Amino acid sequence: MLVCLLASELSDPALDAVIESVHSCTPLISVPMRGRIFCGLDDLAGLHALVQRKGLRAAMAPTRNDALLQAIGSNPGRIDAHEHADEVRVEVLTHLDELGLMPEDTDRLRLFGLDTIASLRRLEERHLRLQFGHRAVALYRFLHGADAGPLPMYVPPPEVLCTERFEEDEREPGPILAAAQRVAAEAVTLLEGRQTWRIEVGIINAADKVICAQSRILRQGTAQLRTLLTHVHALCRRLLAARHRWRGLRLRLASLHNPEGEQMALFAARNSRAEMLELLRPRYASVIKRIEIIDPWSILPERYSRIVALGPVVPTADGERP
Repeated sequence: MLVCLLASELSDPALDAVIESVHSCTPLISVPMRGRIFCGLDDLAGLHALVQRKGLRAAMAPTRNDALLQAIGSNPGRIDAHEHADEVRVEVLTHLDELGLMPEDTDRLRLFGLDTIASLRRLEERHLRLQFGHRAVALYRFLHGADAGPLPMYVPPPEVLCTERFEEDEREPGPILAAAQRVAAEAVTLLEGRQTWRIEVGIINAADKVICAQSRILRQGTAQLRTLLTHVHALCRRLLAARHRWRGLRLRLASLHNPEGEQMALFAARNSRAEMLELLRPRYASVIKRIEIIDPWSILPERYSRIVALGPVVPTADGERP
């Protein structure tokens, strides 16, 4: 048995936080695509608390596809166990973008009495091909494909950890905020040009364990010390309100991403023809010629245009060019 959690509506930093919470419950995690998480059952109570807190859709089943189908049609905040997904309605297939099915496709299936996954699994690939063409291959493989095997061990993404310990228990805001400023400056250097989207400040006890922590998901990634300090000090003040004894402070920066690239001009901008003429006019006004259109409708060349000198700059009464 395994659990499938759906969280595609969350932002990337919030989704990273959910995967991190899942990892605290089980080391067996697979994320085949964004917002689709398969995990083990090592701490089912912790997973259920996470699903309730975040209002996620989730389900438990023996295979990944069955768990996915059950999770799509489940109620948010619950983890129900199922033996299979045969009773699931075919409408849930339209939520799987990789299958490419539209609502009118499921309407067509219901007209033929195929309204559950069990009825679809009784069909052969040639039957599905008559209805869906090339899309039937992906649908048939999804319904009858073998499970992808055991869940792999999850490897957490990189993060930045900075810690400062006090010689004795500390509760005064001054030394704690000064320590926060020092660890923030160290963390900025360890970012190495990356941006952080999640910040966590924790209180360390004498055993170097985090006994209380406050975190924040940023609206925009940052690598600036001034911005980072603003958030770190705010989190520290929240922790100070709890009146814990501080033996140390730990700053953790997560959801690290490289800043988005900016489009740069490959070539220097060139002056337009009119700008070039104005630059040449003061010195070469009597040499440079230009074509002046006399009559654009004439078919005779001498009446159509003439060649005239560029002419010098003639100032106006107020000293400006005409």
